[in-house]
Amino acid sequence: MQVDSVLFAILSLGELLGCFLIAMNYEKKYTIAVTSAAVINVILNFVLIRSFNLGAIGAVIASIIAECVCTGRQLYSVEIFHGYRPIIKAAVRYILPTSFMAAGIILIQWLFSGVISLILSVVIGMIIYGTSLIIGKDEIAVHILKKARIKICNLF
Repeated sequence: MQVDSVLFAILSLGELLGCFLIAMNYEKKYTIAVTSAAVINVILNFVLIRSFNLGAIGAVIASIIAECVCTGRQLYSVEIFHGYRPIIKAAVRYILPTSFMAAGIILIQWLFSGVISLILSVVIGMIIYGTSLIIGKDEIAVHILKKARIKICNLF
């Protein structure tokens, strides 16, 4: 499960880049990235699961490598048109809150097990991440907080 958690960061960046490519009418570049990742994933799944008998861990490793290829290809496509700086600047802003959230979740999983661990991981992870974004004055988080405050005030 912890090995698979790496996939979330890669998928998040890949999702962002994919949306950007589609919005800028670069669907062909997006399709090439996704298709090449799918082919690599199938090949690596066969090799890692069948040849090396790695089972689920092999599937996770294959997925991580395939998503790295997809995200890397998308990043390359975006860089050709707009450069890396804006992307890196945007990504760095979220690394610290994500690290705090990951540390909190790892601590909860170390202290608790079962369904309690899952529920606490989700709730505490959301609180840590959201609070970190608000403290860091993330525009989207602050905007959502202001909208929620207005709606709550209108209820009373």
